[in-house]
Amino acid sequence: MNHREHTAYRLGADLVTTMALAVAARIKTEPGLAEEERDAARAALLDLVARTTLLEPLQARRSEPRSVSQARALVADAPGDEGTLPCPLCGVKLDWIRVGEMTTAFCETEGCVAWVR
Repeated sequence: MNHREHTAYRLGADLVTTMALAVAARIKTEPGLAEEERDAARAALLDLVARTTLLEPLQARRSEPRSVSQARALVADAPGDEGTLPCPLCGVKLDWIRVGEMTTAFCETEGCVAWVR
């Protein structure tokens, strides 16, 4: 993620967070809703806020200048025939297995990195 994309993301995330918190505060006192409905709606909005703020560190890790060749080198140097390593691109789990000369690896983050070689 370049600086321009990060700025756009941050502005959007701030807007979503502000709106969700405002709606959550209003729902807390909304007279027409049952208590369970109010609690469920507030919980969903607060979950949205939490998820929005958690995405930024993941996006920042992804934008670090690391390459697939680093991930391949990590797997090539790993002992054994299978395992899990921290993905050098996003920091999540990189699962791999080696059978003979062929190595298969994939990151648990959708769209991050995967290969068969």
